[in-house]
Amino acid sequence: MKSYDVLIVGGGMAGVSLGFELSADRSVGLLEMEATLAFHTTGRSAAAFLESYGGPQIRALTISSRVFLENPPETFESVLLRPLPLLFVAREGRGDLLRQLQAEISLLVPDVRKYSEVL
Repeated sequence: MKSYDVLIVGGGMAGVSLGFELSADRSVGLLEMEATLAFHTTGRSAAAFLESYGGPQIRALTISSRVFLENPPETFESVLLRPLPLLFVAREGRGDLLRQLQAEISLLVPDVRKYSEVL
């Protein structure tokens, strides 16, 4: 039976990142029940970079990763970020929630715009 200094359960974004960081000076084992790493939530979370996503802690982590994602090491072979539009829509009578979301997001993403509002 193989032994490791560290055993990580879960091959999502956090598990793989932690494994990589720890592997510099430790033997690391990674357990994942899926055939593909970073398949479920990680795949959806990594598909879009949204400073407005999640609560204050998640937003802070996301914002702090922007510098790396915009300027990855030369060993990376592809662009990690590219601008994509995002549209938030609400049902009739829920405009107050959209206005609140716009106010919160505009602090993090200054170019957010409101296109129209139907009351």
